[in-house]
Amino acid sequence: MLASYTVDAVWEPQSVITVRVPEPVAVRLLTQHHTLSYSEPETAGAEQPTAQSPSNPRPSTGSGVGPGVFDDTPVHSRRLVTGEHLRALRAAMQDAEQLYVVFSVGSGLEVVALSVLEERCAAGWQGSIIAGASDLPDALFAPRRPSPDQEESVWPARIHDPHHEAFGSHLGTAEGERVLVRLCEGRRDTDHALRSLTLARGVADLRQLEAVGYDDRDFPHRPFASAVWHGLLAMEQLDLEPFEPVTDTGWQSGSGLPVGILAGVQAYTSDADGRYQGRAHSPDCKHRRPERGVSRDDDLVTIKELLGNKGFDPCSKCGGYAVRRLSQDQVAYYRAAHRLHVLTHQVHSAAARNNSTGGAELAVKLQEFTDLDRQTAHAWFLLRQEARRWQQTVDALLGELSGSA
Repeated sequence: MLASYTVDAVWEPQSVITVRVPEPVAVRLLTQHHTLSYSEPETAGAEQPTAQSPSNPRPSTGSGVGPGVFDDTPVHSRRLVTGEHLRALRAAMQDAEQLYVVFSVGSGLEVVALSVLEERCAAGWQGSIIAGASDLPDALFAPRRPSPDQEESVWPARIHDPHHEAFGSHLGTAEGERVLVRLCEGRRDTDHALRSLTLARGVADLRQLEAVGYDDRDFPHRPFASAVWHGLLAMEQLDLEPFEPVTDTGWQSGSGLPVGILAGVQAYTSDADGRYQGRAHSPDCKHRRPERGVSRDDDLVTIKELLGNKGFDPCSKCGGYAVRRLSQDQVAYYRAAHRLHVLTHQVHSAAARNNSTGGAELAVKLQEFTDLDRQTAHAWFLLRQEARRWQQTVDALLGELSGSA
């Protein structure tokens, strides 16, 4: 049977009521004898159907859930989701507590957990569900899923040499996917965790992802596997020395480089300003609550804000905060800034020793950072004055080398 739209269905044995089908199919069904019985709809616009979804089980008849709530009805025809709909969904699906893409006129597209959506609906929120994490197509994930190397550690040794091509990659989104797959290795929910990670990346504030009534001991009420937090966050700190002001304290002096594209990188901490007794902790710190991840009570600050924050008192074990994983451009700039920072100290040292041979080698290395192409400059710097400041730093170093030759 080829049905194009279910108007009303009672899922009882051998009974289907008012199903819209192409005319040739309808004629065949109504003129030939079958074990099923058929009846025509009394009202063409009747809206009493049960829920239908390619990925979600159907709630029982009479739940009040119909097409346009949880299925793939065209977006312009979607119905407003209600608390009754969400209760029916939770009763019908074992993994109902997951992330959903929702739309409302006031907030636009958002990604929220089911429990958060229930809380909003109870407060009068009006919007529709676009898709859940389990609705995302397989084709998006099969080619992107990392292949875990059994010989490789989940947490590989850190690379400290900024001239190494992999320096800073441990902070990136690709590393987040790899870590997630390794942490979920052998579990059945790995694919769902990757889908949750993809949706959660679109959330502006990760504190919104904490489910209402979240309990680490009650797995069915978690919107996603706890390993997803490691896909979203690098549970460590950025080395911000290249962006610190220039001082006269020798090697520990900053280079005064612009923060650039790193300025808006998010950092999550239990206490950004030293307002509470005790030190600040990251979402993964063992000194915090048993369940790991970002809490609604956490503070969200940017790296730019953290640079000048004198009240921040970090835990000596975890460093006090975790950063949202960096994009490819952010990792590239982070590495470039650290390379230029190291070269800055080497130039000062060579100039002090009047080492012309070493100075020539350094000048060659500095050429990589001068006259950045337009695309790179646009990707690294949010403001023109930042790009000029970078160029002025490089020019000053080249001038220092030429003056000592």
